[in-house]
Amino acid sequence: MRHDSLTKYSFHFLHGGLPMKGKNESEQLLNRKEAARYLNVSPGTLAVWDCTKRYNLKPLKVGRSVRYRKSHLDKFLEGQLTT
Repeated sequence: MRHDSLTKYSFHFLHGGLPMKGKNESEQLLNRKEAARYLNVSPGTLAVWDCTKRYNLKPLKVGRSVRYRKSHLDKFLEGQLTT
């Protein structure tokens, strides 16, 4: 039983569909490479931003894996818009 639930959890986590409770039942999570592509920066730049806390993108860390909520990336992009 335990193995099945861990496998299901791992599958959802690795494929960006980690189930979450709240308004958005399954908010999309992106890995660093996907998030960098979404923001049009390199994964290295994103790693530096996280390390130096230049921008608060609120990365989620599980072991050595890093994930970003797409909604947080969208808020970041909206904040970068100039009129």
